[in-house]
Amino acid sequence: MCQHPQAFTAWQSVNVTLDPELKARLLDRSLVTFHCEKCNHTVGVNQGLLYHDMDRRVMIMLGCQSPDEAESPEPLLQKFQAEYSLRLVGSMNELIEKVLLIDADLDDRAVEMFKVALMTNIEESQRGDNPALFFSGIYANDESDEQIEFALVNEASTKAVSVPFEKVYHRFVDEFCKHLPTTVSECGRWLRVDRDYALNYLGAEKRKT
Repeated sequence: MCQHPQAFTAWQSVNVTLDPELKARLLDRSLVTFHCEKCNHTVGVNQGLLYHDMDRRVMIMLGCQSPDEAESPEPLLQKFQAEYSLRLVGSMNELIEKVLLIDADLDDRAVEMFKVALMTNIEESQRGDNPALFFSGIYANDESDEQIEFALVNEASTKAVSVPFEKVYHRFVDEFCKHLPTTVSECGRWLRVDRDYALNYLGAEKRKT
């Protein structure tokens, strides 16, 4: 904005097991936000980023368009990744959502299925233009009942949408996600687990019945 030159550290890889403090900076976006010392203008820095959690055996790649781009040509690294759940994401919102799901011990595949169902139950007038749902957490309401909460993001605003965790979310998962491949069987494969993944799975389940 003001043309002031200033150094900025652009992270290409974040290992939250070796550097746990970077995880908090990623979640609050300070790790990927440039702040001008002169005019105080801030802007997100959009670039490729590999999120690596050694304890959870998860890698999340931001910026790759296809699994082929994420595949490593090094045999040793491929063997190392064979024990990992590997995910591709297209935006920082998706990356942060995946991290929050890992911390909540939720299967991102089942959550994507639920998001498809939840969106169909939100009135079209409430969705706005280009709506998307992002998991934001599990919270207790005033009656101490757990709620699973999502951020409904559209071009004009962001608002919270929550439903009962046990009575609604878990019942949905038990009924509609029982035939998901085991997590172990999908280890070592870079997957884009998103709305299209969910629609393909639900469509296949519907054809079976």
